[in-house]
Order: sequence, then structure tokens, then C-alpha cells
Amino acid sequence: MDIKMGPVMGKAPAVVGTIEIQPGQRVAAGQLLAQVETGKGNRPIKAPADGIIDTILCAEGEQVISGQTLFILTESSGSQENDENTVLKTDLFIIGGGPGGYVAALYASKSGMSVVLAEKELLGGTCLNCGCIPTKALIQSAQLFRQIRLAGAFGISVTDASLIPEQVFRRKEDICSDLRDGVASLLESANVTVLNGTASFTGKTHCLVRMGEKTRTVEFKNAIIASGSQPSLPPFARALHNSSLVMDSRQALDAGTFPGSVTIIGAGVIGMEFAFLYRSAGAAVYVIEFQPRILGNTDDDIASVILDEARKQSISVYTGAKVTDIRRTVSGQAVVTFEQNGASYTAVTDVVLTATGRRPYTEGLNLEAAGISVTEQGAVWTSDFMETSVPGIYAIGDVTGKSALAHAASHQGIAVVDTVIGKGHAVDHASVPSVIFTSPEAACAGLTEHDCRNRGIPYIASRFAFAASGKAKIMGETVGFVKLLCHKETRQILGGTVVGPDASALIGTITLAVKNKLTDAQLTQTVFAHPTTSEAVFEAAMGLSCGALHQST
Repeated sequence: MDIKMGPVMGKAPAVVGTIEIQPGQRVAAGQLLAQVETGKGNRPIKAPADGIIDTILCAEGEQVISGQTLFILTESSGSQENDENTVLKTDLFIIGGGPGGYVAALYASKSGMSVVLAEKELLGGTCLNCGCIPTKALIQSAQLFRQIRLAGAFGISVTDASLIPEQVFRRKEDICSDLRDGVASLLESANVTVLNGTASFTGKTHCLVRMGEKTRTVEFKNAIIASGSQPSLPPFARALHNSSLVMDSRQALDAGTFPGSVTIIGAGVIGMEFAFLYRSAGAAVYVIEFQPRILGNTDDDIASVILDEARKQSISVYTGAKVTDIRRTVSGQAVVTFEQNGASYTAVTDVVLTATGRRPYTEGLNLEAAGISVTEQGAVWTSDFMETSVPGIYAIGDVTGKSALAHAASHQGIAVVDTVIGKGHAVDHASVPSVIFTSPEAACAGLTEHDCRNRGIPYIASRFAFAASGKAKIMGETVGFVKLLCHKETRQILGGTVVGPDASALIGTITLAVKNKLTDAQLTQTVFAHPTTSEAVFEAAMGLSCGALHQST
């Protein structure tokens, strides 16, 4: 058996530090063979199975690369790694290696716990492989292409620019691969045992992991379910799903090309992000939304600005519309029939993208064997501490139905580990920020005006337009605003909204203010660098008292 060097992250070369064994030495599974110094810190190289070290193919002080064979091991017949009857015991067992699962694994390991993680597909989960990261990689390329076409406004003449889909998608794959290797490296360095297989409960303290033809029983003291979610496909699209005509977001990210025209069913976050992505890439885009407005769970002002910008960029958006049928033409195009205000319409495009939401993924987990309760929506029920109906078993991320955000899952995973080690705290979902990577970006954290009105909370609202921001003018991105809400009596910041340049970064400041109950005075007494878009947060805070300084009232 070849024991190879894992993925090497960072710019510094990997160098063999110390070699802990000798040729001919018998070793046990998990025994330390060597320490390798990398740009990301020391990495232990361990025996994957019981056996005898036949050959050592490296030396102390030698530089090594990813994939290089370091040792040759003759595996003994009694290897526990391959013994299906051997129970793998651990402090914490995690099902799912997405941003919730792997972050919880790393934090638990740093907190002194032994950790086993089971992932049936690729490390990084939906976020890294078919969600956040690949989507934003494509968006970045498409937006840069759009900016190049608008370069004349900056005094730059561009005579020849074209989008090369193959290279755009290859760049996306390279980014995902690099990050995935990074996750594997971090888990390896943290001594997390990773089982590439499908896990199912066999009781309140045991799971069975199926790894191809092999199985392994895991006995745990605590467990975390982080199995994520999957696209929810509407009935009218099922007949043509998995064809080249109707695709979900995962298939769109693997398409390798951009369509000339597309009908997007659903105007939530996924639908609108793809709408701007495709439009920036030059496609004709039609968006059909059943609800009366787009981005239904966001601040009303976000939806208004994004809808206006979509239409300015020639994205056709139909709200309050119901799709009734999808058919294929003889030429291979899609005909989408929908109703709006009592009239019937059709959209004829190259492809259809369904973006009608996601649902918790619990298939094959055998939750009943452990007595774990689920909600009517099929999500795993959890308390404010993310504990399921079974003590010691927790659930985080999309599978809980609480917040379908990667950073929320990571936060929940850390909170669970804190609970297990005695530092428990309830998860405050109200202060979790959300970001929409449209053009312009949009983000929010805390309460909205709608929330305040419904709860009878007395509040003051202030808006500062990016049209009055020097940095926004320099960037050529003056659409949008920063809005802050504060309690009328306590003056604490209740929530905030950003639409415009750097919204995904600016929301961090507002989230900090909401989480720590800062007042508007504490924000205005903070110095924001000039010229930056962050000054808009300061101006909006000033607007809660005497008024914004660089905006007329």
C-alpha cells in the first residue's frame, strides 16, 4: 500500500520534518509515521492500516509534493481499518462534510475531542461543490465581462472582448478543487477520521457507514446531522428534468456553457443570482415568480431596487405568475406556458432553470432507528441549542429548515461543539446576515421594517444613498443605499440593509452592531476610512439622529 503526501496548500514548499519509524517496523492504524511542515502548518502522516513499513521513500529535510509516495506499507490481514466487525469509537460523529459538518469537525478537534466524519460525496458539500463557491466564481467572470463592455465610461477603449465558457467553467472547477483539497488537508491535520460513505443510524449511539462494498460501525458519544438539502423540483418540470432542456442549479453549474436564452422559474435568491449571471454573460433571460414580488423573504426595499435593476438590464420578470406547462419544440427549445392576471403567456428559450427552493435531505439516514423527530416539512427538529429530540444527537444547516445559509451552518456547528464541551449557548438566528450576489449586491441582517411593525417595536429608520458616496461614484456603482434601523427608546441597532457596491462586505459591520446591541451613537463615534463605501454605514447612522452629513434631506 502506497502512503502518499496529501494536498499541499499555501505557497511554501512541504518539507519532511521528522520520521518516526524505521523500515521493517510494524505499525498500527493511525500511528504517526512522520511530520511534514507545510505553508499551513505541521501535518501528521499516519498509517492508514495495520501493517509493516517495507520502504521509506523520503528523508528528513526533503521537499515533497502532493501525491508523492512517502512510505510503502504491507497491510496485515488483521487491519482494523478494513475489519467490518471492528467498532470505531469516537467522541463526536458527524454526518456530512459541508460547511456545517467540516467546520464542526475542525472546531471539535481543536477542543480536544476525537472526531469521525462521514461524507458520501465530496468534502465541502453543496456550498463548495454545487452552490455558493461555484456560483460566485461564474458570477465573478460574467460581471467582469460586463464591466469590460462598460469600460468606455472609465475612459478605456476595449475593441475585442469575448467570454470563453470553457475557460470560465474550468476556472470555476479549479477554484472548487483547490478549496476542496484545502478542506481535506485541514481535516487530516486535525486528526479527523474521514469515512467516504453513506451513514445511517442503527440506534441512539451507533451508525453504520457504507463505503462501497465495505461497512463500518461507528459508536459515538455525540453526533451531528449535517446532511444538507437538495433542489425541490416542481411537478410540471419533472418529466423533462435531467434532459438538456430543464435543469436545476446543480446541473446549471456543470453545464460547461451559457445558454443563449433561458427561462428561470422562481425569483428567490438562487433564481435572481442566476438571472443576473446569465444576463451578464449575454443571454436573454425571463424570470417567472408565483409570489407577488421577487426575493420574498427580504426587505421590501431590496426587492424594489433589484427588480428595477433587473429590468434596466433587460431581464424580463413576471411576478404573480403561475407556470402551467413545459414542452419541447421540434427544434429542441423549451416552451414554458404561464398565467398572469387571468391571461396566458408563453416563453420560448433554449433551456429552463428551476429555482423553486430546496428541501432538507434526510434520505437513507434511518432517523427512526434513533427516534429522531422531523417536522411536517421534513426537516430535522432541533431546539435553540440545535439538539434533536434525542439527547446527544444534534442537527445543523439546511437539514434543520432554520436557515439555508452556509455561514449559518458553520456557526451552528461551532455552537453545538460549545454545548457538548460545556460552553453552551443558544443560536441567535435573528442576527445571521444574508447576502444576494446579484448586480448590484444586496445584504441584510437583523430586523426589517416589516418585522418591527408586526412586532410593535418602536423604531427609527435612516437611509443613505450610494449616489452621495464618493467611493461609489469612483467605482461607477451608485445604485442602492445603506439602511439602518434603531430602537426609538434604547437606540440599539435592530437591523440593517445594504444594496449596492460591497454590500457583501459592509453587512459584516452591521451584523456586528446588531449582535452586540450597539447604539447609533457608538457607530457614529467610530471612524470609517475615506474614501470607502463603508462611510455609507456611518452616514446612515448619523441619519438616525441629526441627519446624514453628505446627503440633503
